[in-house]
Amino acid sequence: VEATDPLHDSTNYLKENNGGIIILDNTTLVMSENARIHVIPNNDKAYNLINCYNKKNVKIIGGTLVGDRDHQTEHRSGEWGYGISIQGGENILIKDVTCVDMWGDGINIQRAVMTTAPLNYYPKNVIVDGVTCDNNRRQGLSLEEGRFIQIKNSVFKNTNGIAPGAGLDVEPAWAYPEYSPICDNIVISNCAFEGN
Repeated sequence: VEATDPLHDSTNYLKENNGGIIILDNTTLVMSENARIHVIPNNDKAYNLINCYNKKNVKIIGGTLVGDRDHQTEHRSGEWGYGISIQGGENILIKDVTCVDMWGDGINIQRAVMTTAPLNYYPKNVIVDGVTCDNNRRQGLSLEEGRFIQIKNSVFKNTNGIAPGAGLDVEPAWAYPEYSPICDNIVISNCAFEGN
């Protein structure tokens, strides 16, 4: 899958419908147990393999997502290649998905960057259940903003390559202090962490 913006404008990875498999409202994406979806190797510093921007009532279930972290690393910059990118939205389930070898995070959950409205749309009611994030470069999972988030029954391992290198990082992060990032009502249960 071409996970980058077709124009290769690396600033676009936080914008609507740029790169990857674009998930729509009220969609269930079910991948077979043996499915493997690969990022087409690229030199961009940012990408989204599965792109869920400001969507509601979404389920992403099963399969393995494979990044390109070992492609052309000598002159490659950035740390924002994501297996699954959740930006804003609500009522989202990620279940039994494996994310490996991403240039950045296996899964990233953060605010939607709205071009036509105030920057105030954070993800709500997100469940991550039974996932495995392995050998991703920056994080297994980054939670940069969200409310009522459950992360359970999951494995985060072998994160390495660029700081922070955490299995799971709850990191209220935003460039504009006037839009204070929100991370609350977060439940992390029955997860394993190793080799991060």
